[in-house]
Amino acid sequence: TDSLATVSLPSAASFVTSGDYQRYYLHNDQLIHHIIDPSTLFPADYFRAITVIDYDSSSEADILSTSLYTLSFEEGIQLIDSLQKEGHKIEAIWVFDDKNELPQNTKLIKAGKYTIAATDGIREHIQIK
Repeated sequence: TDSLATVSLPSAASFVTSGDYQRYYLHNDQLIHHIIDPSTLFPADYFRAITVIDYDSSSEADILSTSLYTLSFEEGIQLIDSLQKEGHKIEAIWVFDDKNELPQNTKLIKAGKYTIAATDGIREHIQIK
């Protein structure tokens, strides 16, 4: 898969991405992937991918990327905000396409046919290819 952007960070961090772009199949023109939304018991479809940047723990980044993929953008932002208030050094980047509902009241970045949303602490470090 081609990358949409580069991210320059001031220090070392773990990057972990979860999404529907790698392990999937098509059934009746519907993308079926392996990350199941526990509230619907169907593949999560809030966005195409999420990348978690964690300055402390790759394990935490891995857990969060999958968990956040099953939450709406608004729920995900709330979770990240609460974790940041507890001292966790984490950021996130969401990737939406034209089939996903875009978040309201947040700065969005256009990247070709995709739209990117990010937490405040990482947004200025994103460069679109």
